[in-house]
Amino acid sequence: MWSPVLSLGFLLSGNEELWVPSALEMPKRRDILAIVLIVLPWTLLITVWHQSAIAPLLAVHKEDGGDTRRDFSQGSDSKEYCLSDRDIVEVVRTEYVYTRPPPWSDALPTIHVVTPTYSRPVQKAELTRLSNTFLHVPNLHWILVEDSQRRTALVTRLLRDTGLNYTHLNVETPRNYKLRGDMRDPRIPRGTMQRNLALRWLRETFNRNSSQPGIVYFADDDNTYSLELFEEVRCSRAIQPTGLSC
Repeated sequence: MWSPVLSLGFLLSGNEELWVPSALEMPKRRDILAIVLIVLPWTLLITVWHQSAIAPLLAVHKEDGGDTRRDFSQGSDSKEYCLSDRDIVEVVRTEYVYTRPPPWSDALPTIHVVTPTYSRPVQKAELTRLSNTFLHVPNLHWILVEDSQRRTALVTRLLRDTGLNYTHLNVETPRNYKLRGDMRDPRIPRGTMQRNLALRWLRETFNRNSSQPGIVYFADDDNTYSLELFEEVRCSRAIQPTGLSC
């Protein structure tokens, strides 16, 4: 009788020797077989890929036959092809570039947007939001009036960078008309002097006999406006009383 788990490699029976694989050698054979099955496919794949990459180069060298002039001609052809391909890319890129604001049209009336503004921490952010809306409106003229003794560098630089058609004005509200602390007295007007200055500038710039049609709209810098609003404003033909809230 011999145990199922053998520690010897030979089992003697009389004068004959019989080879019996030990239990320790069986896992080794399985590991070797697994390694071969894993490595063999990758070896074949790398060999095929290497041959496919080198074969076109060998074919080119065989066709050339040492003719250097043909190499230069092929190089020039490829260069011309690259140039033409680059030109195509540039043309396609140009087609997708759009300008803001839209091109000026003589067929549309001008919308003169009057915006009073004053210095505060969120002034630049609110003016930037408003200018991004105006960039989508054709034939828009932005009249921005600062409540200050002089035109500030912040607003001047912002208007210049927007690319809009604009007019930059300034007039300071008298001290007795300004808000005192957080109390908002409804009897104290806000932005009235700035709006009046913009209207006076329009009267002095465009006389009544001017052939250029235009609409005046008051837009505060702390509001958000829909583009549909300006399309409706452009079609306005009558002046109606408007209620203002302070």
